[in-house]
Amino acid sequence: MRRRRIAIAVAIAFGFLFSVPASDAQSPAAPEANPADIAQAITLVCPGHEVTLSEDGIVDGCKSCPDGTDLYEKSAESWLLQRAISGRFTSKQDENLLLQGTGCDSPNNSAGGTFVFVAKAGQISLLKYAEGFSIEGCGKFSYLDGSNALVCRLKSSSQEWIREVVTIVRFDATGAYCPQYLFLARDTTGECAQRPREPVEESRIIDVQFSRSSSGALSGLTVTATYRSVKCSQLASQNKNRTYKVRFVFNGKRFKVALKGKEAYDLFFSPVVTVETS
Repeated sequence: MRRRRIAIAVAIAFGFLFSVPASDAQSPAAPEANPADIAQAITLVCPGHEVTLSEDGIVDGCKSCPDGTDLYEKSAESWLLQRAISGRFTSKQDENLLLQGTGCDSPNNSAGGTFVFVAKAGQISLLKYAEGFSIEGCGKFSYLDGSNALVCRLKSSSQEWIREVVTIVRFDATGAYCPQYLFLARDTTGECAQRPREPVEESRIIDVQFSRSSSGALSGLTVTATYRSVKCSQLASQNKNRTYKVRFVFNGKRFKVALKGKEAYDLFFSPVVTVETS
C-alpha cells in the first residue's frame, strides 16, 4: 500500500485552517524541519528503532506504535508521520522539534498527540509526548526575544456543544504544552433538547488571517466569526448569524485586542485579551 508523504510545506499546513498571504508562507518545497533531524527523532521513539520508509527512502514512521500513544503494545498498527515543525519553543536558546503522527490513537482520542524533542550538541532527545495536543492546525511565529510559539485553531465537541478556539501554544522546559486562549467561539444549540426555553449561543470561527509589517514581521491577526444569541423556542425563526471581525495586534511580545474590535470581541465567550511572552 502506498504510504502518504509527510506534509512538510508551510503553505499546505496553514491552508487547512488559516488563510495566509503568500508572503507569510515559505515555498511549497521548503521544509518546516531538517529531514535528518526528523529521521533521528523518529528512530529514537520507534520501538526497537524499527522505522518505515517512504517510496523515496525517507524515514516517515514506525513499524509499531511508539511509547506514549494510545495503542503502544496494544496493536500491530504502524505510526505514520503527518507533520514536523522545528523552532525554539521551550526557550529562546533551545532548538526543538515537534512531530505529529497518526495510526496509533484510540477512536476516543481525535487529537492524538505530539512528540516534543530538544536538540543539543547535535543530539536529539525526547522531552515529552504531549498527549491530546495536535499541531495539525497550527502555524509558527516568532517573538522579539527569538523564541517561537504556535498559533493554533482547534475544535472540540460533544452532543450538546461545539467549541472552536484560536490559541497561542508554548512549551515549558519539560515539553508540556501551555495553551493561552486568544479567541473562543461556541455553539450551544445542542442543549435545546434539555432546556428548550433557555437562550443559547451560536458562534463559529470562519477564518483566521495573519498580517505583517513592512519589514515582514508578524504584526497581528484577524479572526472572522459569526455570532447570535437566541432562545431555543425561536431558533428556527431568527435571522442568520451576523459576521464579525476581531483584530489582535502583536508588538513582538504580546497579542492584544485592537480597540476597534473590542466591542465585537466582547460578544464572544473569550477568556483573555492579552498573551505575553515570558
